Amino acid sequence: MLTTNPVMAQQILTHILSQIIQQIKPSSLKIQLSPDSRFICIRYASGSQPEVHIEPIIQQMIEQVHWELHYDADKGLQTIGLKTSKRRALLLVIDDNEGLIHLLQRYLTDEAYNVMSAPNTEEGLEIIPQLQPDAIILDVMMPGIDGWELLQRLRTRRETEFIPVIICSVINDPELAFALGASQYVSKPVTREALRLALQQLRI
Repeated sequence: MLTTNPVMAQQILTHILSQIIQQIKPSSLKIQLSPDSRFICIRYASGSQPEVHIEPIIQQMIEQVHWELHYDADKGLQTIGLKTSKRRALLLVIDDNEGLIHLLQRYLTDEAYNVMSAPNTEEGLEIIPQLQPDAIILDVMMPGIDGWELLQRLRTRRETEFIPVIICSVINDPELAFALGASQYVSKPVTREALRLALQQLRI
């Protein structure tokens, strides 16, 4: 049993296996599951290149789910071990105010939370299905697709309909936020206490 983000886990494992096959072209490859913290060992025959190249976005995902890559070599047999530690909740902040994003990251990045950000709703729509965050903190007043429309789109898509969304806005209209499917509402200027209370009420 492994508690993790399933979408990110699939992307990481697919990428590692693909890179081994494409870069190393091993004559043999074996995947072994383990009940301890080093939960997967991928062994392959290689005489020259012990490490595979991991794309930066995949490396970020590895860090987000708190996995570690370990490389070992023994008599031409290379091993990539995936080790896991305690997972923190992943929060995605969608806001075009860079200063506010930095503030929320400072409020929330600790042993309980990891915080990622998207500067606009278009980018948010693109990465949400892949990241499957534990919660989304969403501004309303943004150019292009505004926060209200994004919230409605999330609620009408099967892969995102159950992701909690916390509306964080200067517009004082929590009734509209809840009617459109928001899970919590926090008004700006936002405080650390109000944000953490909203997350606690969602049990995140």
